[in-house]
Amino acid sequence: MKISFLRNLKNSNIVAISSYFVAYKLNRVKMYKKRSAESPLRGFYYQFDTTIRKILQQEDCKLPVTIEGVEDIDIETADSTTCMQIKYHEASNGTESLLRKPIQLMLQHYKNNITCNYRYILHGHYKDNNSINIKFDIDRIKNMMQCTEKGISKDFIQEYGLSDVEISTFIEKFKFTLGNSFAENQSKTLKLIKTNFNINDDTEADFFYNNSLRIIWDLSIKKDIKNRKITKNTFISKCRDSEHILFSSWYIKLKGFTSYYKWIFNQYFCKLNTLNIHRIFILNSKNLDLDGTIKAIYSLEEKFYKAPPNSAKTNGNPYFLAPYFFINNSSRKFLVDLKNRIMGDNKNLHDGYCFKDDTTFRIKEIMQCSSINNKITIKILNSQSDLKELIQSIDTTKEVYQFYHNNSKPISIDSIKIQIHDISQINQMIRK
Repeated sequence: MKISFLRNLKNSNIVAISSYFVAYKLNRVKMYKKRSAESPLRGFYYQFDTTIRKILQQEDCKLPVTIEGVEDIDIETADSTTCMQIKYHEASNGTESLLRKPIQLMLQHYKNNITCNYRYILHGHYKDNNSINIKFDIDRIKNMMQCTEKGISKDFIQEYGLSDVEISTFIEKFKFTLGNSFAENQSKTLKLIKTNFNINDDTEADFFYNNSLRIIWDLSIKKDIKNRKITKNTFISKCRDSEHILFSSWYIKLKGFTSYYKWIFNQYFCKLNTLNIHRIFILNSKNLDLDGTIKAIYSLEEKFYKAPPNSAKTNGNPYFLAPYFFINNSSRKFLVDLKNRIMGDNKNLHDGYCFKDDTTFRIKEIMQCSSINNKITIKILNSQSDLKELIQSIDTTKEVYQFYHNNSKPISIDSIKIQIHDISQINQMIRK
């Protein structure tokens, strides 16, 4: 992976990149010859897709796979560990010099752990995939491990003190496999996702693919290798957590924001009945701005509130319900300014308090239905205790949505959790 690419990622406003992962990859890059003209981004996806597939292919659902262990993936079986390094070189041939470094590192690890039962796989795709020799013998390994670096001749076989017997044993434990093209590799991964999650729809497959990318990324950036392990069972369980959208910057880099918005819309907002449903929207952030919050609230109000007919008979009709909003981590001043702006825009709101300095949250007041008389279109909740009391008091159909930033954690309540990086995205997500 290119150093410049990792630096760009570190400065990205889409996702906070772990300094550990950047340092880890930079150290790996230093061991490798600089490469040009190849897309490191496609290399990341190639590794992610292959990793997802290897996890889903595990026969024993309880044995762990380690992400960024000895190699890119360490796959455990009952009696051994297979360390797989994944390479994607669509613009370069699989020459001996290009193959040398990954095999050299495997040889070094093998020598340092010669009594352990490790196996090694170099899995890659190259420009000349169809003509690469995948067979290795002692002579080929010896010749490959001789090179000149910065004008100095090196022989890594001598440096590591490997005998012919040890090289022969390494070859028995080593396999060089050639992977499909980028598109074919990704297609195979999506197909396996459909199989494992028993789905046919491409949109559903994208849901699990997005979650998969985020799970792999989150594992890869953990500092302790013990925390970078996951079993097939756990992986599938996390992917199925449909109430928690695992926002993945990798999915967006691949598919684009438009596709991401469409996916969220199809998942949650394409078939909605605006009547007779209590909807609660929680906005989580430590740095929401007033204008952005107002725009988000108005977009959600327009989408989910339907004014009752201009008839006295509808007064108090329970089929017309204004949406509730809770702004987590907001100050008292922010809430006051927010309500002033909403009232200043000639909109009626209710917050469950009935007079100045009222200290009692009146659940019946905030749950009153919208009518042609009160014209309530927005309801604001002032605290988490008010929010929880409301949720407990609603004994009819209700939906709770949380939109939260990278810099905040969602509240631990039963809800659909959707991660965003900018509050303006909400408007894009709720409209096709």
